[in-house]
Amino acid sequence: MLVIVDCTNLEDRLKEDLFMNSRDRLSACELRYHIERQLERLIKEHPGLRELKERRRHDEIKDKLEESKPLMDVIEKVIKNSPTLAKLLSVGGKLPNPFDLEETGNGQTYQGKKYPTYFRLRKKTQKELIKNCPINWRFRVQYETDASNDYFDRDDDPGHFTLLANSIGVTDYALSLWNGTANLTVSLPKGVRPNYLVNYDTIVKDATKWEPFEDTFKVIVQPKKEHRKGGTIVDSQPPGNQGQDKHTPSLLTIPEIIDVHRDSWDKHNFDEFDALDAISTGEGKYDFYVNIDNICLQTELKYAKPSMDVDLLTAQFRYGVVLIGMSLLRELNDPGDKNQSIENEESIPDRVKLLTRAISPILIPMISTLSQLEPEEAELVDTVAF
Repeated sequence: MLVIVDCTNLEDRLKEDLFMNSRDRLSACELRYHIERQLERLIKEHPGLRELKERRRHDEIKDKLEESKPLMDVIEKVIKNSPTLAKLLSVGGKLPNPFDLEETGNGQTYQGKKYPTYFRLRKKTQKELIKNCPINWRFRVQYETDASNDYFDRDDDPGHFTLLANSIGVTDYALSLWNGTANLTVSLPKGVRPNYLVNYDTIVKDATKWEPFEDTFKVIVQPKKEHRKGGTIVDSQPPGNQGQDKHTPSLLTIPEIIDVHRDSWDKHNFDEFDALDAISTGEGKYDFYVNIDNICLQTELKYAKPSMDVDLLTAQFRYGVVLIGMSLLRELNDPGDKNQSIENEESIPDRVKLLTRAISPILIPMISTLSQLEPEEAELVDTVAF
């Protein structure tokens, strides 16, 4: 993806700070990193890009989804039959997937208007909208409109958005418009303190408007609050899809489970000892890729007794690493664990990959041997331990 940033309207002093003398490189100034952070947020939170990511993900694994369905059915059955697993992994019920939507009604694809007939705050049920925001956070408000997605970005008569905080112009904000919903993300003004009340005014106008669309809301500044690890602060109201088919989230119980063979190791940076690759698909969801040619599994298969079912050993390995991976993800993503030292979500799949790699040599022997433990042996072990 290529992102172009138009710096035409930057002040000359800021341009001098941002660009090197050669004009082909950027300097290591705070403005550069501020722009990069804003771009990261815009790209990460843009609903259209999220939909595109989910669509490409499904296109990539669509040929394997039907093959993986029996695997997921078995995992779901195992979890449901074990109260401990169901409680531990928190999948007793089905989890909603916010991206993979199923149609539940009739309608038409969203067609926005070049010049909207309304642009108003969403969730403004009373005379005014009041939000609370910790002093170290940004906040978000949403608007509903019938404007086209390129209303603010097109070259031909674009719309103009103005934000005022206590009657002073604000430039530190991000505005994205997609399918009838405009998301405005704002940083609090400098110098505010807890319990301050900030009055915001928004003005939207274009060449056809004698009177612009105007709205107001208030923000109460709250004391500093730490962000949850691995989480993203978003408004509770999901992006709207006015004019489209009505949708409800499809039901997702467990991650997609896909077998990986030796010829596909390079795609997941696997070697013979790796067992599982957990790929984040966003919003805390993962696809599980199981290394079915793991050398520990293949060794067990080679020296298995004639009476042992090869398919059963493979299934024990597959389902074992999946359950371990799910448990690890739950533990590593748990915001309530104060002993965690994880700095970002990107490190979590790496930890899952490392830990399942370490467990893979003992997984099948542990399952096979402990399942054959006789009552007399269990009693003897308890006696020795005592």
